Amino acid sequence: MASQFCVFGLHLSVLKHVSQFAGDRARVSAVAGSGLALTVVLASVVTAACAFLPDVLGRFFSSEGVRSAWLCEVVPVVRTTRGLH
Repeated sequence: MASQFCVFGLHLSVLKHVSQFAGDRARVSAVAGSGLALTVVLASVVTAACAFLPDVLGRFFSSEGVRSAWLCEVVPVVRTTRGLH
């Protein structure tokens, strides 16, 4: 579900414009590049929010499973990327 919050339908807009301007390589590059950059920014914000706010998300969704799933998925990744074992 978080993945859909990350992209806000941006992928569909990029797909539409890339197919609409298929003959204009410069415009396709600009659209694809902008879409990718914006998706990276939005995904980073949502991922950071989910990583640092698992308790808030668990209360919001009234689910201990949501809270614990984020802790199980995100904490090992953060520990691995920071070199903590």
